[in-house]
Amino acid sequence: MKKLALFIFSGSGNTRYLAELFKSNLSQSFSVEIKEIDKIIRNIDPFDNDFDMAGFIYPVHALNAPSIFYDFIKNYLTDGNGRSAFVVRSPGDPFFDGGSCKEVAKSIQKKGYEVFHESMIVMPVNIFLRYKDPFIKEILEAAKKRAKAVRREIASLTPAKQNASFLLRLITFIASRIESFGAPLFGKDLKVKNNCTKCGKCANDCPTQNISMIPDKPRFGWKCIICMRCIYGCPVNAINPFVFSFFKLKKWYNLKNIESENINNAETEYRNRKFYKMFEKYLKDKYSAKNHREV
Repeated sequence: MKKLALFIFSGSGNTRYLAELFKSNLSQSFSVEIKEIDKIIRNIDPFDNDFDMAGFIYPVHALNAPSIFYDFIKNYLTDGNGRSAFVVRSPGDPFFDGGSCKEVAKSIQKKGYEVFHESMIVMPVNIFLRYKDPFIKEILEAAKKRAKAVRREIASLTPAKQNASFLLRLITFIASRIESFGAPLFGKDLKVKNNCTKCGKCANDCPTQNISMIPDKPRFGWKCIICMRCIYGCPVNAINPFVFSFFKLKKWYNLKNIESENINNAETEYRNRKFYKMFEKYLKDKYSAKNHREV
């Protein structure tokens, strides 16, 4: 059985959930191993170049891949030597098609990989607005269906590329540059409450090693990428932004718990609201050429 390496980055855990879906589905056709890129960069996990195909799954930050993903591709990913690869981007909403993945695909191709498939699968957002639990469950159900459809295309090496217009690529470029400028400011805005236990989990988990422990509390540097891992991963909820307080969701969620919840009709009245109606096309459309074109 051919070996498939899934290179992923997950800040708050949602993309990791998606990667597990892909692993479960693709294990029918490949021997699958999930490789977390920040652990490779930080020398926590060894890099094993023994694989036949590569998959790249990342969360969307300002319509683009997070900067750490480009860093990994450029400086740590080994040469592809013609190996096949696919790209899956995971935005918190389907607006603007979730952003363009063209730059990611180009970066991977420069390393000698043949990117034959690009796709988008929405996961619940982790900043600004917390979706209602029934809606999160709908998103998860859609993710499962799309992951199965993508698995069939990947297993059969069916080409599918994103239709990225010039306008979409331009908007993605501008948004990601703004985010790159603002992310370090967000990191310096983080404050630690008095209930901090000084356990060091935030420093150990930080993908960019932006957090250091001083005698009384964590200290934040200038390498933040707004992955939110330290905030939502804190056991005592001690880390909070001050000026950027609107970024943090008031109540974090557990996808596994929401997945198992029973939802009744009374809890789905949100569907009539304008914001949620904007998701209808994504949730109702079958996996089709709407977001991909076969080549």
